[in-house]
Amino acid sequence: SSDLLLKTMNMMTEVDILLIKQIELKYLSRIKRLLYWLHDLVRHDGSSSWPKCHYNCVDLYQLCQKEKRGLNCRFMAEMLCEALLAENIPARYITCQSREYDTDNDCHVITIAWSRQLNKWVWVDPTFCAYVTDENGLWLHPGEVRERMQAGKKLILNEDANWNHESKQTVEGYLEEYMAKNLYILASNLHSRSEAESPDRTQKTESITLVPEGFKYKWGQTTSD
Repeated sequence: SSDLLLKTMNMMTEVDILLIKQIELKYLSRIKRLLYWLHDLVRHDGSSSWPKCHYNCVDLYQLCQKEKRGLNCRFMAEMLCEALLAENIPARYITCQSREYDTDNDCHVITIAWSRQLNKWVWVDPTFCAYVTDENGLWLHPGEVRERMQAGKKLILNEDANWNHESKQTVEGYLEEYMAKNLYILASNLHSRSEAESPDRTQKTESITLVPEGFKYKWGQTTSD
């Protein structure tokens, strides 16, 4: 009967939804595991000198071990980006700057990873072992975080977000105080690959910078779209 057919279709839909959720959790779990792995692998040191080695995950790690040193947020984000790419997960590192970028040296660099299930980028920050979701647990990308900040909508930071396992991070401190100012300008390489930069700055891929419409930015190619 038609009732039986409808009931069967509903059961199939429930199974499909369950399978989709399981696959989604699987891929997000891979991203999350790599985030935690990198956070534990290298200590963050925002005042550290730029490393004298090739800027790839292996060489940066070996240098940290040899010199007993940490890395700033940029190199941690680059390492996570490369680790994600090695796992066939599209990724980029994003330089986040304030409106006063020409005088404010306190920028921050995070990584974004492509979720095939969500069909979008998601925010992963190895410096603070941080990712951001909405009230329903949906992972967010930097643009969504910024939009929700502007609209006063709820943002959730993972409970175990931290700095070097020494200080817990909160929505108020990490997002509302620190990242809020640094989401005004977002810059990324146009092509994501291993060792996108070199110590002598001669090897660097072309970048694009997202700025608010009408804002004048001094460096490189910009867009407001």
